[in-house]
Amino acid sequence: MKDPPAMLLNFDVFFVIMSHLPRKDISALMRTCHTLYSGGVPKLFARHTSGSMVRLDTSRQLNSLHQFVKADTARYKFITLLYIALSSLEEKDGLKAALVDLLRGTRQSLSLLGITNADILREDPRIIDAIAKVESLQVLLMNVGPITERRLTVPLHLLATMTSKVRMAVFDFGWEDQEEDIVASLANFSSSLEKLAVHNVDFVSQDIKYVHMKHLHIGYMQTFNVAALIQAYPNLQTLGIAHRYPHNLLSEDVREEREENTKFQRRHKTWDRLEYVNAQILPLYILAICCKVRFLRVGFLPPPSSSGPDTVDWLCAILADCRPSIVHIGCNERDFGAFSQIARSIADNKTHLVLSVELSPTVLDYAWLIGALDRLLLPALRSLAMSEFTLSLAPMNRSRPDYSSSNDEDGLNRTELVLRRVDVEALAYRIMFSLPSLDYLGLHVCCNPRPETHWQTSKEGYRSLVEVGLAYGRKEVYEPFEYAKSSSSSRWVDSLPCLTPPGDPIPAYNVPWQLR
Repeated sequence: MKDPPAMLLNFDVFFVIMSHLPRKDISALMRTCHTLYSGGVPKLFARHTSGSMVRLDTSRQLNSLHQFVKADTARYKFITLLYIALSSLEEKDGLKAALVDLLRGTRQSLSLLGITNADILREDPRIIDAIAKVESLQVLLMNVGPITERRLTVPLHLLATMTSKVRMAVFDFGWEDQEEDIVASLANFSSSLEKLAVHNVDFVSQDIKYVHMKHLHIGYMQTFNVAALIQAYPNLQTLGIAHRYPHNLLSEDVREEREENTKFQRRHKTWDRLEYVNAQILPLYILAICCKVRFLRVGFLPPPSSSGPDTVDWLCAILADCRPSIVHIGCNERDFGAFSQIARSIADNKTHLVLSVELSPTVLDYAWLIGALDRLLLPALRSLAMSEFTLSLAPMNRSRPDYSSSNDEDGLNRTELVLRRVDVEALAYRIMFSLPSLDYLGLHVCCNPRPETHWQTSKEGYRSLVEVGLAYGRKEVYEPFEYAKSSSSSRWVDSLPCLTPPGDPIPAYNVPWQLR
């Protein structure tokens, strides 16, 4: 009997199968596939699934993958998403040759390339040359693994010589590159780049325009030069700055920098509008963004300092500059008294306020919490005449990754017990009657049996509240600005805000220096 022709295996599909089945079941499946080969199983394996990530963590995986695809060069085309998590190539020529051959074989199929440690590119110049010649790359990620103390550097000459016109890039520039101007370094992608996430960079050049750039996420920036941002990214829609800068840095130099940024925007130009801005108060104060911002997220108010400036004044200046339609502010219950001043700086009474309150351990009973809301917070907000309000209540440090809470009342601290016993519906009615202009209310009460509720005022007869579904409420509050969930096939990611509406052709990938 004549042997059947060799079966072509879609490697993406095979990886998905491997992630769901134990080894013995995979072997049985492969035997079944050979048996049913003439019955159409090859068509199943030939179906292309672009959502599967090929991840290489060890030299053994690299060798196995290389041997598998080299046995039939038609298999190269099925590798579309490649993530290299190797710490080094162990000075082995065989590993270097395997990686070079893999990159050369996928130069017309690879759409995403991720590299945990960019230093491996320096171990063999052929690796950089092979990446530079990849023609189909749309997403490039470097140094996106766990943050370490090592000085990881991105080879800038690779970025300048790449053939692909990358549409999304994520880079953690090592400290050795801190003098590099990111605007000039990525000039090769100025005609194609749409999303950029970078850490430890500076923005200097003002003569290179990234006309398609819409989404910029910065882990740490050296200087706050708004002129370079506006000139380089004239069509920007979303801006995030994740680094937590100390709030005692304000000096005459910082005031002068804010004045320079303000003068540039008044004399020359600024953005027409930004959809989403997420940053700490200090960088926002210095940047002095003067255009309309639809959704502004400013993080938590820092504690007042007797020696430093009043950050509430900074926040008021920011709100007056950018006139947000939705503003998300984090605070402590001790900050309630500041909202009378903050409310006066919000020019548009239609602003939707999203307020996240972290309660300190001094909040020992529900009556004290309600009293603080009645005396300080709600009277200050009444002057806004706002129609939408979202309030979140949680214990202090709840947002930290190492925070844990017990479902058993004996394991809860006092603040958690206070929140567990909150009557959510009674709180909703109390807020509604305190803010007569309110049409929509969202309540998020941590540790409570009803942790998330959404309410709408009734339009019939006397004023009352009607609870609405979670899906409707979340759409009203957050719209497209929800945190993306990491996929099971991409376990190397943590959390990156999805800053684009659903249906965007470029996926949102996550970075270790995330926005909070």
